[in-house]
Amino acid sequence: MKQNAMRVLILIAHANEEFSTSHRIAKLTEEALIESNHEVRVVDLKKIGFDKVASQSDFTHVSRPDHFDYETSHVATNDNLIDEIVEQQKNVVWCTHIIVIGPMWFYRYPAIFYAYFERVFCDSFAYTSTQFCSNAPLKGRKAMCVITLGGFPTTYMPSGPQTTVEGILYHVTRGNFSYCGFDCYRSQAFYQCMQDRAEIDDPMIAAKWKKAVQNLEKRPLIPFGNGVSNVAPGEMNEGQRICGLCDYTLDEAINSKDRKSVV
Repeated sequence: MKQNAMRVLILIAHANEEFSTSHRIAKLTEEALIESNHEVRVVDLKKIGFDKVASQSDFTHVSRPDHFDYETSHVATNDNLIDEIVEQQKNVVWCTHIIVIGPMWFYRYPAIFYAYFERVFCDSFAYTSTQFCSNAPLKGRKAMCVITLGGFPTTYMPSGPQTTVEGILYHVTRGNFSYCGFDCYRSQAFYQCMQDRAEIDDPMIAAKWKKAVQNLEKRPLIPFGNGVSNVAPGEMNEGQRICGLCDYTLDEAINSKDRKSVV
């Protein structure tokens, strides 16, 4: 294993267990990382049973079963969680990077991703009432979102008819990962993706994606602000700025020289 090797956790967020564009992208991602001598763990959220929502059954015991509250049932030692959640928390502790790969359904990832995140990135593990964002327990790790879409790139330009990919994923990058202390790389979109064919199936695009993954450490970060300061009249707030970011292309990812935040 090379010095400064990454430990990458790949999460496949798809309702299908094996056959999808997301799975094909995940396979290429794994290959690229292994070829560069990084450590990789791949977790298919459907296959491991994370298609269940957060509930009382996530706990081995609760202090007040007659007045159950999910968030406050987590204890500081986190030793009252069932094994399947603990196992995934160990994966998160192990990793230096997380790459989420899934399709856009109703302008978000499939529900299976949120079921996973709510159950694994829980209170007292990923954040506390006083530890979040810049001082969260998981601070120092990095995440990247990869999303497949059926539409065309022009639809998701800042000047397009809808919104941008970073705008679609803002609730994940900022609301999920950044809140839990992660820095977030610029997201990657793949367009015109259907069940049986997608641009990633083009050998040239697949080769570019592998090169982009191998250059991950130099990929720019999403330029979040401090999340506290108000903006002056007429200026854009953080969400508006992030929604205004153009799509980050594979060529840009391959040729990136450093990973400083770029607006």
